[in-house]
Amino acid sequence: MPVAAFQFGDFKLDCDRFELSRAGQSIRLERKPMELLILLATRNGQLVSRTEIAERLWGTEVFVDTEHGINTAIRKIRHALGDDSESPRFVQTVTGKGYRFSAPILPPEPLPEPPPPAFVQPFPLPCGPNESCSPGLSWPRSAPYL
Repeated sequence: MPVAAFQFGDFKLDCDRFELSRAGQSIRLERKPMELLILLATRNGQLVSRTEIAERLWGTEVFVDTEHGINTAIRKIRHALGDDSESPRFVQTVTGKGYRFSAPILPPEPLPEPPPPAFVQPFPLPCGPNESCSPGLSWPRSAPYL
């Protein structure tokens, strides 16, 4: 079953909608920081190395300053969450190694079950083609039976 959303603190991270919100209000977060936040949340409490982050966010064939990119993404995540690197509530730095999501995450909300297909009651006929109908009602003999 795919995960729809994580809840931690006052926040909800909706992975399918690519949205972070607090108390129902959407919080703007750029694509790379959002991808990193989703990666950290899905690994709940496990260390995610800087190497893995760079590979997941930029791939192995991209030649960019991933160190600066990771630092910027973490800074933007912390800003969006109101987190502090000195006493983190959500994103913990493991110096020289990587990061881990340290806040307790409530169990993910499952995707809602789709509603059952609507049942349409067919219009009842007053009688069948080989039955006698009420007075005044009859099947036309020239019309084909469907």
